[in-house]
Amino acid sequence: LDDLFEIGVYSLYHGVGITESGKKVCWSIKGRDGYFETARMAVEAALAMSESGDELRSGSESVRGGVLTPGIAGKHVLFDRIRAAGMGFIDWSPGTSWDGVK
Repeated sequence: LDDLFEIGVYSLYHGVGITESGKKVCWSIKGRDGYFETARMAVEAALAMSESGDELRSGSESVRGGVLTPGIAGKHVLFDRIRAAGMGFIDWSPGTSWDGVK
């Protein structure tokens, strides 16, 4: 944990979800404090929608509707932007390289 603080990582969040079919999805998000990361995500969401609006509104993955959350509206474009900006995501779901099974 001390190594994380030295490189500027202050927060580590974990989530686990189970689908109706029983599939388990596990992930972690690492970054600075919550205030900083909230601001980072808000700015990246705005930039993704302003700079990649045409891409987000077209294609088979296009989502149209009333009020959309940034995650749904931004799709992979937003995810890629947030990762490039320095926020880390770890998928440790069963069957991935980080699942703890050797």
